Amino acid sequence: MVITSDSPTTWRRPRLSRAPSLVSQSKPCAEKSGLQDEILHDFRFAQNARKFMSPYRAVAINICRAASSRSTGMRLSFLTLMLGLGLAACGSTQVAELTPTAIAASGLAPGIGSCSFSNLTTLDAAHLAIAHALPKPPYYTPRALRGPVGFDVDVADQIAVGLGFQVNQIAWRQLGRVFDRHGRPNFDIAVAQLEKQRSSQALIYSEPYFTETQVLLALPDTPITKVKSSSELAGSSLGVVLGSSSQAYVPRELGIDPTVYLTNNVLKTAIRDHHITGMVVPVEEVPSFLATSSEPLVVVGQFPPAKKALTYRVALPAGDPLLTCVDEVLAKMTKSGQLDDLRARWFADGVNRTIQTD
Repeated sequence: MVITSDSPTTWRRPRLSRAPSLVSQSKPCAEKSGLQDEILHDFRFAQNARKFMSPYRAVAINICRAASSRSTGMRLSFLTLMLGLGLAACGSTQVAELTPTAIAASGLAPGIGSCSFSNLTTLDAAHLAIAHALPKPPYYTPRALRGPVGFDVDVADQIAVGLGFQVNQIAWRQLGRVFDRHGRPNFDIAVAQLEKQRSSQALIYSEPYFTETQVLLALPDTPITKVKSSSELAGSSLGVVLGSSSQAYVPRELGIDPTVYLTNNVLKTAIRDHHITGMVVPVEEVPSFLATSSEPLVVVGQFPPAKKALTYRVALPAGDPLLTCVDEVLAKMTKSGQLDDLRARWFADGVNRTIQTD
């Protein structure tokens, strides 16, 4: 997938001042501009969400007016209520620091120096604009009222937290609509199964957050489920799908001549009928095979990636200094095992087990 722009020139993001809190000074509620967009971000509604904005806006304004006419204690109570709803629109007391409380639980501490939260440069100081791809499970699946889910979504959430944002400060934007009519990007990062394009002048890319591996699937309680190295596969009959990356990987990396089947369904039938002892499929195909197979399948493990394996990276506008900070967060996620845990969650438990190649 490629993002193109009519204006390939390097773009410099303007420096925005970042307030230390969501509510840092008193403002009349009627003067709070962009409230509708903030509610949209906080609740992360889908495309039909705008019809819900009017009543929520009215509720927020009424609460703010009521709070303004009461004592400080009552005002704080109303502000607490508004923050719980994601509708904090006014107030006079600093009550909600932008640094997310989820950082401690995630193990991702905010960066320091140029990557500290106060030094980040984003389009909107209160939000991180993230471009996503079209729906494609298990990477990205939109939901009407509860926000999107998927592997890319979880990766993006952890990047946001590592940068110092809260998850509800993510503003999702559909890939393909991320450049304005002047060719200027209107996103901060894109997490959308993007491969590095050497010819791209409009984008720069992070280190990979996903590297394609090949996964061995088999029927339960068969001898192949216990293998720990490729040498133990000698004499096994493996199946692959025609045209898949597995078709090239198995003979080149494992030294085994596989049986090639025309489609996924034919491959599943072959293992069901014991024509083969195992099948090798790309990791992103594993959830589909497990969900649609007429016979239970188990994940034996994954093989090390090929030297030129497919990789997905975070994309940013060319020249954006935020790239260094994103790479820093991804390095922490890799070292802590978070990326591996997310792969296991979204692709299948067991993909973290590695079958060594001899």
